[in-house]
Amino acid sequence: SSSSSSSSPLPPRTTTATPPMADRGPAGGASGTSVQGAAEQDSAAGLVPSPETRRETPVPASAVREAKSTSVGVASTVESTIVSETSTKALGTSVKLKETKDGTETPNKEGTKTEKYSGSKEGKSGNSESSIDELSRFISGLSLDGSSSSIESETGFSWDPKCLKHRANYDHFEKPERVTGMLKELKESGLYSRVKVVKGRLASNAELCSEDGGYGPHTREHVKIVDASKDHKYGPPKRSERDPDDETLYNDCYYLDNDYDTYVNGHSSDAARAAVGCVLSLEEQILTGEIRNGFAAVRPPGHHAGCHRHSGFSLYNNVAIAAKHALNKYPEICKKILIVDWDVHHGDGTQEVFLEDPNILFISIHRHERGKFYPGTGKAKEVGKGKGEGYTVNVPLRTAGLGDLHYARVFNEIVIPIAKSFKPDLVLVSAGFDCALGDPIGGMEVTPKGFGQFTRMLMSSAIQSEGRVLIMLEGGYNVRSVAKSAASCIRALLGDRPGKVEKDEEASKASKARKTHIETMFEETIRTVLHVQSKYWPVKCQVRRSGRNRK
Repeated sequence: SSSSSSSSPLPPRTTTATPPMADRGPAGGASGTSVQGAAEQDSAAGLVPSPETRRETPVPASAVREAKSTSVGVASTVESTIVSETSTKALGTSVKLKETKDGTETPNKEGTKTEKYSGSKEGKSGNSESSIDELSRFISGLSLDGSSSSIESETGFSWDPKCLKHRANYDHFEKPERVTGMLKELKESGLYSRVKVVKGRLASNAELCSEDGGYGPHTREHVKIVDASKDHKYGPPKRSERDPDDETLYNDCYYLDNDYDTYVNGHSSDAARAAVGCVLSLEEQILTGEIRNGFAAVRPPGHHAGCHRHSGFSLYNNVAIAAKHALNKYPEICKKILIVDWDVHHGDGTQEVFLEDPNILFISIHRHERGKFYPGTGKAKEVGKGKGEGYTVNVPLRTAGLGDLHYARVFNEIVIPIAKSFKPDLVLVSAGFDCALGDPIGGMEVTPKGFGQFTRMLMSSAIQSEGRVLIMLEGGYNVRSVAKSAASCIRALLGDRPGKVEKDEEASKASKARKTHIETMFEETIRTVLHVQSKYWPVKCQVRRSGRNRK
């Protein structure tokens, strides 16, 4: 995590990186769980070299100490299996699952179906040539230009195969299956044929960079550092030092500077530009009226990337670039933009970019725990600076275990009233599904139905009369949770009703002491945010007590 980045040395230049990474959660917290075996899943999908051809490098001692202080630790040291304590009822099964170190999940009850979080068939190991061929055929069979989709649809969808080539060659949460799992879910559910597939492109320097006549949020030096990954300038040997045709060169990955959780390989620069390009292609069609709304299935994520820094798996800040692009290229259509970030981690990079901008209203709902949860920023009192004061709204949740009803209340009492008052011309959503039920990092319990409901709330004509909403993938590290949650958002964009969020039966069985603690912490957050924001927006400062109706 970023906490180890300032003190830990880089791996040797001629070696590949190994995983001294933390869970980006609180030290000793309960939010994380090991994902030993993710590399085997990646290998099965044909996305990384096999374990036999992978080179291993000793992890620096300081990085090991930092990683061991978290609940994830170093993946290579994990030997035991982990039993999930949360029910996966909302994800299609009512039994508790046992996650093993090979990446599969098996129910505690005999005779029930095995769930596997990968692109391979359920119940199979996925290490065969047939599974690799199956995934290749599946990806190649998906349209990238709308030729096999509902081109009359008002909902756009964009992804790019280049984004799948950005990958680590070791166990890492941010992996290609986050997108391929979503694509498979959309194809099997029929949603892929209902959207207009919009072809992406590679973002230009002008769209990324704020210098040399550009209007992007990043500095020239930041873009150069990311581009240098093509030649492995800061990591494994350069192309000139090895056989130019050796593809394994591009499979080598390393960390940027001293950041021990943001990796790159030879494909990462194009992957990051393609991610931005998909978002901008959708945005352009939304603003010109070709489509009404859209979803960008892109990676690497972006909301931690600041003006001159990469961080937290993020290379370029996709949502910030999209906002800058809209304001500069479509000034007559788009004058004010609302950015809603529901990723479990604070969008510190996005806040940094727009801290003094009154044309961008940034609202972030994130787990904070008084600064103990990564990245530690996003206090309620952080409201912007200068002309931008009051245009940053942080909802720093003080505890894990919050679900649909809690998030719905944040939307109803904070997000929606402020958004209605702001009246944006475009709504951008940093959709991190690491606050979803079952995520190994987030520790939250939002269900796919909940994400669908939040999407419908943001589509309200009372917020944006034209219904211009663009959602882009940020975090989310349980492949199945990401797939189901994204599908629910897309159904909402298409106009399907996700249904009302209801009280979770499993959560109601939690101990009285734990429920009291969660509700107390949540009430304090709501009370604090309403008090701070009442200075800038017409929000009501009264707080509903647990078990009582608001008057």
